[in-house]
Parts: sequence; C-alpha cells; structure tokens
Amino acid sequence: SAGPGGGGVKLARLQRKLVASVCGAPPDPDLLGLITGDDRADQRRRLGVYRDTVRETHLRTLETAFPVCVEILGRRYWRQLLGRVGGRQGGPLRDLARYGAAIPLRLGAAVRVRPELAGFDYLPHLARLEWDVHRARYAADDPVFDLAAFGRAAEHGNDTLRLMTSASLRLSVAPWPVDALWLAHRRGHPPVELNRRKSHYCVHRGRDFEPAPAPLTAAEAGLLRAVRDGADLAALERMATGSLPVASLLHEWIMRGWIVDFSEAAACSTTAS
Repeated sequence: SAGPGGGGVKLARLQRKLVASVCGAPPDPDLLGLITGDDRADQRRRLGVYRDTVRETHLRTLETAFPVCVEILGRRYWRQLLGRVGGRQGGPLRDLARYGAAIPLRLGAAVRVRPELAGFDYLPHLARLEWDVHRARYAADDPVFDLAAFGRAAEHGNDTLRLMTSASLRLSVAPWPVDALWLAHRRGHPPVELNRRKSHYCVHRGRDFEPAPAPLTAAEAGLLRAVRDGADLAALERMATGSLPVASLLHEWIMRGWIVDFSEAAACSTTAS
C-alpha cells in the first residue's frame, strides 16, 4: 500500500529500514520521505530522536546485565568503551533479555589493544560470569525434585538412573577468581585479591529468584559436569573419594535446586535375540 510519501513502500521493508536507521545505518531516502518534517534536516532530526532513544535503551540494558563491569570501569568509561568497540553487541535487538552476548569477546579485544586497560585481563571472564547470571535470570522454571519417587526408582539399580540439572545452572571455569570478585561487589563478601588462579564455579538462580555464582572445587565441578552431561548414578558413585563425598554432595545439590529431576532408562539386555 502507498505511504504518505507516495513511495508504495511495503510494511515489512519499511520496518527493516526503520530498524536499520535507528540502529545506526545512514537514513534511507524512502524512509525520510515518510517522516513528518519541514525539510530533510528536520526529518533527520526527528529520526535522530528515535535513534538516541534506542541507543540509550541498549546502553541501559547492558548496564543492567553487566553491573560489576560497569562499577569497576565507571559508567562514563563503560559507555565510551562501548561506543569505541561499536557494532552489534550480540543477541537479537527485539529481545533485550538476550542482548549483550558479544560483550565478553568485545571486552577481551579491548583489553588486548587499549593501554589504559592494562591489568584488567580478568575483565572478559568477569563479563562472561555476568552474562551467565543475566541468562540464568530468564531460564525456564524447574520441577520440584520428587525424593520419594527417586528412592523407589533407586531400588531397581543405579545404572539406569540419570539426574537432571536446573535449566538455570551454568558451569564455568576461569583463570581468575571472578566468582569471588562478583560476590564481593554484589553480595558484600570480603574483598578478593586478584591473583591469577583457576576458579571453578557454577551460576544458579536460587529460591529468591536472584542468580549468583557458587564456588566449587575442581573435583566438585567435575562431578557436577558429569551430572549435567548425563552420567548414570552408578558412574557418579564411582567418582567418590575421601575428599569427594558423592552421596552427600548430590543430596546437597538437590536441596539447593541445582539438581531438579531424574530419568530412569530401561536396563540394556545382553541376551542375543
């Protein structure tokens, strides 16, 4: 159908041009012709209002997703840095809950080339943790673990049982103690000395609906990863050592909501048919 400018622009095409223009592309003449204004300069100014609004929305969305990074760098420098790295920050623009996926990579690139960021090598790893926290907030709800049903199923043998982790659970390892750093900034934990050392942790949305990282030992991380990847209960029990009490850890993780369900597979027959 014909628009006010007489260009006959189809709605879908017009929408694509509008999105591209408000996200930074040079304004299309066909689009400008559909904007009320006294002249081209006035039309560009009016389009600029939409562009500034979208840019501010995106910046505020990223500040919400990466609050510790913003606090460490300062809000003014954070915004300047995002302007310098430019481009899309990852995730569809129509879904602000997923907007920001590229920030850890972009911060990593910035740390490598910007002299003022010397000593901030941990920053992309912190951003990756913050993105996990952000995504965990929007994960699907979990079922409540049925301990009675699990007990009955375990009577048939542990090699057919597999535990299932929470939809919000994310396992990570970083070369810096970014989990302790996040907890110091967001939960008031003691300040952390930023020495380079490997850090295992998981992120989970708790019963208060506020996701947070939880530190793990390397052995605990290995066990939780095996649960997540579908190892059967018998295989998990074989991982037990004096320093890795598998049974008590699995019970603790069920109570904390990290493990939320189980599945029971039919035992494989070894008899030839």
